[in-house]
Amino acid sequence: MKKKYQIDLLVPNSHFISPIEKEWLIKMRKNNPNSYICKNKINNKKLIQVFNVSNIITNDKLKTKVRVDKTKTYFQNHAQYQLYVFLEQFFDNLFFDNYFRDNDLIEFINNIDDLPSYIPEEKIQDKVVNNGYICQSSHYHAFISKLNKSTQEEVYITFSKLEQQAKYLESNSFKKNNDFKYLVNEVVKKVQKLILERKIDFYSPHTRHEYIIADQFASPEHRETVVEDKYQKYFQYSIPIISARWIINIIYEKMILMDFTILEKYFMNFCLSKRHEQ
Repeated sequence: MKKKYQIDLLVPNSHFISPIEKEWLIKMRKNNPNSYICKNKINNKKLIQVFNVSNIITNDKLKTKVRVDKTKTYFQNHAQYQLYVFLEQFFDNLFFDNYFRDNDLIEFINNIDDLPSYIPEEKIQDKVVNNGYICQSSHYHAFISKLNKSTQEEVYITFSKLEQQAKYLESNSFKKNNDFKYLVNEVVKKVQKLILERKIDFYSPHTRHEYIIADQFASPEHRETVVEDKYQKYFQYSIPIISARWIINIIYEKMILMDFTILEKYFMNFCLSKRHEQ
């Protein structure tokens, strides 16, 4: 198997990159159709990183570092890694034109609003216990539970007002996409197969034991859900929850490339969970 590489491009500004940097990225993608892009900051150095590279494109005017891509070693098996790369490439193809520029958060939220709706619901005794939007609610709760009561109320009121104003705003700067259903169907099929083979669960690419040992839970409720055995039947091998979790984590990565902030990410969680609450 041909060795894969990771290319780190050192940039002075990881938001508005220069034309020559953008041109290099475009060439890299063209010559490496299976590659994907991330943004990182290591030791105060701003990096644009291209992974899963086979054909290295150099430019003497740019500061790049080439290393062997070890991303695969972070996963429990090759099938998990393939799922990860599939998602990375899908969202790069969709959002690349929006990377390294100003973007409208509301337009972005409205653009992906229906994506979680394609994730199948899971019911226990006729009650919906899992769907594509529960992940959004959980992540918002993890954020809000870290705040004191007065700040919680302030954030909720502000987010509610903004959500009402934003609900029906049309999206112009993001490409309309009809492939979300395809994406979700593919992910659900892959996750279903991996669950049957016991190659993935809610905690992948880590283990439940690692989460318990680390003991770095976002809230007491999150801790109880992981630690207590009685809750595992609801989500440890849940196709909707695992599918949503893998999809949304890659969307978070791509939001960084579009220069959205952590607070804006939580506002997205709020909007999507509020609009689709049961």
